[in-house]
Amino acid sequence: MDALLYLTVWVSLSLFALAEIARDRTVESWPRAVSAAGLALMIVHILIAMGVRHGWQHAAAVAATAQQTNQVYGVEWGWGIYVNYLFVVTWGMAVPGFRGSGVPGFGVPEVPRFWVRTARVFFLVVIANATIVFAVGWRRVLGVAIVGVLLYAWRARTVARRPAL
Repeated sequence: MDALLYLTVWVSLSLFALAEIARDRTVESWPRAVSAAGLALMIVHILIAMGVRHGWQHAAAVAATAQQTNQVYGVEWGWGIYVNYLFVVTWGMAVPGFRGSGVPGFGVPEVPRFWVRTARVFFLVVIANATIVFAVGWRRVLGVAIVGVLLYAWRARTVARRPAL
């Protein structure tokens, strides 16, 4: 079951990064579908973790999160699990209005740049912590690759929007 636990989260985050590369570069809807599939896999990952690792006991999940945080940062803080929940909710809110400028025909209003940037910083902090700081071995290398793809995707859009000199 550990293999499925890890497979769901890594495929999920890889799909997130793939969708972010294409987010504003195409008018087609496939990036939104890819992001939604990644989100669904993340929810499956959480459900597997809660069932297999924590016996459906939320207190056990909080305690395990606190222990892991203590091992990495030296602070016993279980609230990281709520940060993960907020990550999933934020991702879920981003899927319907996938493009920063709104999705024509779907009645999704334009999202102010401040909120897009704030969400990206939040995503980056959570993903970097989960895939680089808390990961070990080859998973850390994969985490660096995912974070690198996200930085490329988000920076490339910023550079492309700058006016020509």
